Amino acid sequence: MEMKLIKNTSEAALIEVTFEDAIDRMSQRGFNGQEKFIKMTKGKNHQITVYDKDSNVLLSFGFGRDGYTLISTDTQVLRDKVTNFLLRNRIQMRKQSTIFETDLKIMPPKAGLGMEGHFCVHLGGDFATFLPSEELIQSVFGKYEIYDTETAVTGVTVHHAKLV
Repeated sequence: MEMKLIKNTSEAALIEVTFEDAIDRMSQRGFNGQEKFIKMTKGKNHQITVYDKDSNVLLSFGFGRDGYTLISTDTQVLRDKVTNFLLRNRIQMRKQSTIFETDLKIMPPKAGLGMEGHFCVHLGGDFATFLPSEELIQSVFGKYEIYDTETAVTGVTVHHAKLV
């Protein structure tokens, strides 16, 4: 399966989905093989809408700061694949913007900082995700170079990095 960014507006990102063959269609967890386009809205709350090749809605659900939608495991996998794809493309979906971000803030695991044992990562100044390792940070965001380190008022170490 391949995902390709088709359009990036301040309101939403549009992704095209293509499958190699029937086996690829059947083997993608979170997808049923009929998906052609995925739209994800930006801002404090998000709506993912999945379309087939005829632009019929296959699935639509909301989540975000004010969202409390219960979703299935497969829908969660789809959401994670879409959000990780957008992060890899340097799109901060919490901002209503067309900017492709270049700055990361990486906070190593520390008790009391969100998910215990995970790095807290900000993209373009806003929270992006929690990840368990530096290898996974590079896998999601790509290569980066740390150019500054500081200790926040809370005692948390903050590494400022540029995506390369």
